[in-house]
Amino acid sequence: MARLVRLGCCLVAVGATAAVAAGIASSGDPGRKLREGGWILALLLASYLFGFVAVTSPRCAAGGRVLLTAAAAGLATIAVAALLVVVAPPVPAGVGPAVLVVALGSVGAAALVQHRHGDRAAVLAGLLTATVSSLGIVMLVDVVATVGAPELIPALVPLSLPPATQLAESRIELVDPYLGLLLLGAVAAATLGVRAIRAAR
Repeated sequence: MARLVRLGCCLVAVGATAAVAAGIASSGDPGRKLREGGWILALLLASYLFGFVAVTSPRCAAGGRVLLTAAAAGLATIAVAALLVVVAPPVPAGVGPAVLVVALGSVGAAALVQHRHGDRAAVLAGLLTATVSSLGIVMLVDVVATVGAPELIPALVPLSLPPATQLAESRIELVDPYLGLLLLGAVAAATLGVRAIRAAR
């Protein structure tokens, strides 16, 4: 079970990083953006992989049920974020609502685990949920920005531009605020890794 969760989480991390890299490649000046942000992207990926590998280690205190609960909570959080976009379009221009959804999902996962597995496992579950859902929501926003219907895209550029130009530019700008969520998830992942290592001792 732990190996399956590890594989799934690592695939999500690689997918999210690839999505951000694709966004850089499609920008007006990909070379400059890569020089400015390439090392940050590598650091974020390392943080996610560190957290995922540490918490799914056989020596970690989080058992298969804890990992499965946290992973399921992360996926449920992503689904809630997607549902909110469909029910109340467009995608929020700011990252605040996404952070709130991630926080609620993490607290919910921790509460589910705490009753049966204790405080230590609850903390790990909450951090893993935050890590998975942060990554997933960033990927969701990237997909919507790339291929989503026009009504899902908020107007992020001057309305004086032609409609087609306005839509195209807004698609490009939409992902930028959500890089903050990617960073927040990386912090959660790094904390998850440290806590998992300590729990294994």
